[in-house]
Amino acid sequence: MSRIVVTAFAALLLSTPAWSAGGTRAPVPEPTLTPQEEALELYNRGLAYRDRAWKIQEKAAKADPEGREKLGAKIEAVYGKAIEAYEAAIERSPELHQAWSSLGYARRKTGDLEGSLEAYDRALELAPEYAEAIEYRGEAYLGLGRLEEAREAYMELFASDRERADELLASMRRWLEDPSSADPQGVEEMRGWVEERSLIAEQTAELRGGGTSSRW
Repeated sequence: MSRIVVTAFAALLLSTPAWSAGGTRAPVPEPTLTPQEEALELYNRGLAYRDRAWKIQEKAAKADPEGREKLGAKIEAVYGKAIEAYEAAIERSPELHQAWSSLGYARRKTGDLEGSLEAYDRALELAPEYAEAIEYRGEAYLGLGRLEEAREAYMELFASDRERADELLASMRRWLEDPSSADPQGVEEMRGWVEERSLIAEQTAELRGGGTSSRW
């Protein structure tokens, strides 16, 4: 979810100060933004909220149970503000696929998995190879117990973006530690598949001299 830089979009309307007949400075009209420029500003505002939520998550990871609960409510509220910013950005520029993907991420972080899938699907309609949305949609599939679709997402990333594939595989390992109410047989199949893919990933990582990374 990279930040999109908004370049300077307006110049001074007058090269010298404007004065009224009485000698007071006349107001200079505020520059008007295009819908696309407004969308980018709102998208970046959403990313700022996301970054704030990440910092609170770091604090929550080190807090006691009571503190973690309080911080958890704060995290959800900050993600809620990010959602509002992303949705406002999309209203102004519906084709901004990064905003759709980021909206899916924020919805997923607040527990709205179905809503997150809708946003990821739209992002990938606009940009079918957008690896971020493929990865995070795979994580949403995990949360919903749609394991075959999660595996398909991994295989797509394995062929196109190994770093993102490694991230999704790491999420699968974490999911297997607490698969909640998923079908037991499906969980065991998933466990075997993850073990197999982990071995392949390690072998191919050695061949290409790389490793895995970690992101929220």
